[in-house]
Amino acid sequence: VIFCGYLGYKNITSQILTLVGEKKETIKGAWNLSKGHVLKLFEVSVYKQGLGFLVFLIIIALPVFFVVMHGLNNPIVFLTILPIIIVGAIVLNILLIPIMFSPYVLFTENKKSIEAIYTSVSYVKGNIWNIFVRMFLFMLIVTGIAMLVGLVLGRGNSIISILIAPFTLIYYWHLFNAVKNSNHNHTPISNKIKIFLNACALLGLSLVVVLVFVLS
Repeated sequence: VIFCGYLGYKNITSQILTLVGEKKETIKGAWNLSKGHVLKLFEVSVYKQGLGFLVFLIIIALPVFFVVMHGLNNPIVFLTILPIIIVGAIVLNILLIPIMFSPYVLFTENKKSIEAIYTSVSYVKGNIWNIFVRMFLFMLIVTGIAMLVGLVLGRGNSIISILIAPFTLIYYWHLFNAVKNSNHNHTPISNKIKIFLNACALLGLSLVVVLVFVLS
């Protein structure tokens, strides 16, 4: 619940920055306009977390689990865990790129939550690698700056993250606009892809609920 609340806060913050930059609104005016989208933003966040958890389970959790189970008597096998996590994290981010702009679509185009997901996928289609390269380079720069600031100021990572977060949101906003405007004839995704996305999100959320009950 706390995690979903945090996601909702991040999404609302990004939309406020969007309004301030796009529609020349004040912070107060942007906040008033964003309040009507809180439920939709929460729905998008839950949908994205369902997909993200399923991909994480397949790409990272299960491979690491099998390595641990079969490598109890072979220390060399454990050396493969770190590469699996690193490669899995990269693949995870690549696979989730198509839905990353859904909050921006939801707010700027006033679409329903599920339609915002579909529209984001249609915008990103054909641009996944370009987006990933830009995100990767941006994160390298941000990480380098964060490490430098941390060494100079001697502050904790949480404070540095708070200072850098607005720049990350602004960069993603400009990246969204660049992708959206790169091709004005975006083709809607097919019904098969919609069904596949919905099934994966539902499966991911169901697994979360099952794990919560099992672990509790």
